[in-house]
Amino acid sequence: MNEERLPWKAIAAHLQLPVDAIQWTYQKIVPPTKRASGVPRSDALTPEESLMILGMVRQQSPRSDIYARLPERTIAGVDAQIKMTRKMLGILSKRGRLLNKVEVAELMKLREGGLDWARLKKHFPKLSIQQLEDRHRNELKQRSFNAKMTALLKERSASSPED
Repeated sequence: MNEERLPWKAIAAHLQLPVDAIQWTYQKIVPPTKRASGVPRSDALTPEESLMILGMVRQQSPRSDIYARLPERTIAGVDAQIKMTRKMLGILSKRGRLLNKVEVAELMKLREGGLDWARLKKHFPKLSIQQLEDRHRNELKQRSFNAKMTALLKERSASSPED
């Protein structure tokens, strides 16, 4: 499909419509081209590289060490894989302040049970009291936001006319 294409301005002039209207309509009519399902990207990491990143993330290796092990890969590409790996492992914050979802749930349960920050520090020795307070506060904010959004969605679905 390497036909010569007319410029947008020429098409718009012929149809006597604005250029942006022509472009918008074209984008709605013609689906974007995508890779076929199952066809690997040419710049995708190999399974071996992904496993190496997984191991290094589990060991809490610095990003610079991971980049050094993959000199032929772009930093952006490696960062994307690190981020996906960290998400898969449930790691919520940066190195030195790692808490997975289970640990966050434990923190919230212990705090709701009345444990003070000094005692909580004994349960999470790798975190400072300030880091524990920050994580607790952020989790409370997230829960509040989730509750508000859930209530809003229920309210909207209840008030919308059903077909």
